[in-house]
Amino acid sequence: MAPPELKPLSAQPINLRMANQPAKVLYETVGKLAGINVVFDPDYANDPNARRNTSVDLNNSTLDDALDYMATMTHTFWKPLRLTPSSSPPTACRSAGISKTTRCRFST
Repeated sequence: MAPPELKPLSAQPINLRMANQPAKVLYETVGKLAGINVVFDPDYANDPNARRNTSVDLNNSTLDDALDYMATMTHTFWKPLRLTPSSSPPTACRSAGISKTTRCRFST
């Protein structure tokens, strides 16, 4: 089986300037702009990077470039997840109605 592929609802370049925000807010904002669901590892809340604020300035970025840049800036990583009807996503995913390929960000 091929690895999951990112399938954003919007192919528009991402333009975003945010100052002094937690990584979670940055990832969620980019996710909303691209029309993808973002899910966080449950252990992320305990990671020191979760409490560190970061500023980003994205101009005409692809979604992959934006996520890679934020991962570098926040000392985190992300990866795509394939959630199918036969899989059982975490409760948080089910309650958010996530049932398609999505990008997921986890802490390091």
